[in-house]
Order: sequence, then structure tokens, then C-alpha cells
Amino acid sequence: MAGDPIDDAVAEANRRRGISDRDVTASVEHFRAVVRRVCQDWKLVVDGWLGGGSGIPPLTVRRTGGGAAVLKIAEPGSLDGPARVMSAAAGHGYARVLQWDADRGALLMERLGHDLWAEEPTVAGQARVLVWRWAFVERVTTGLYLRWFNDDETAESFLDAATVLLPAT
Repeated sequence: MAGDPIDDAVAEANRRRGISDRDVTASVEHFRAVVRRVCQDWKLVVDGWLGGGSGIPPLTVRRTGGGAAVLKIAEPGSLDGPARVMSAAAGHGYARVLQWDADRGALLMERLGHDLWAEEPTVAGQARVLVWRWAFVERVTTGLYLRWFNDDETAESFLDAATVLLPAT
């Protein structure tokens, strides 16, 4: 990131489009078309974009008054479900929604901390971070089952056992 952070984010979205295994052209064009106006309307200062992932890069932003936040922009409709769930949760178990514009597909959320991709650059490493002492929950036809991570298990053995409960893909 060297120049204007919005231009840098658009360039990153274009780079990701070039390496994606799916056609994200419409998403990139939508991002390019609305990102600057959303930031102006919501009085956001863009610091940069978050690494990792394969879609449109989320932006790290500061709000008026200096509060750190994350701005995600997707094609209208794509973030409706997550925005509703996160809004209903009101910051319990999810990042708090600070602003939501369904027509532009713009979702502003509180920034919870450092970037997991910076801590663990591989998916396997991230699984070790996320799985530690979490419950594995799988809904099956007879109800909801919990499988707790035991102290003597490794993340790998936990994941191996947990995949038995997952449907074959």
C-alpha cells in the first residue's frame, strides 16, 4: 500500500479477481463504484485493507472521533443475512454493526483486534488458534450435538474426530 488507500484496495480487488477460481468481476466493479462514496458519506478515513481471503478486501477505517472499524462492501444482497444476524446479536458473539446500507451492500463493523491472517498465515494454523477449547457443534436430524475439545487432544486429532460428524461433500 503506497498511495491512496482506496486506490490500493481497488488494485488489490483487481489482483484477487485475476487469481480467483470464480468470476468476481461484478463484485470488483461494484466495490470500485461505491467504496469512495460510502467512505465520504459515513465520514470514514481509510487506513488500508485487510490481507488474507480471496474476495473483496475489507477496509480498516477510522470513524469521526477516531474509533477503529472495518468496512465490508459486497454486491447488494450478499451481506443482508450476516448484517441481520450481527445486528440482532448486538455485539454478543459477533462484531457490533455500526452502520449498514443494504442498497450499496456496505457494512461497517467494530474492529475487534488484530488480523488472524497476520497471526497465522495458513488455514491449518488458524484452525489451531480457533479450535483451541471451542466446542464443535453439528446439527443433525435428531438435534444439536456438542463435542468438547479435551485438554489432552491436539487440534489435529480434534478436527479428525469432528469431520466424522460432517456430511460427505
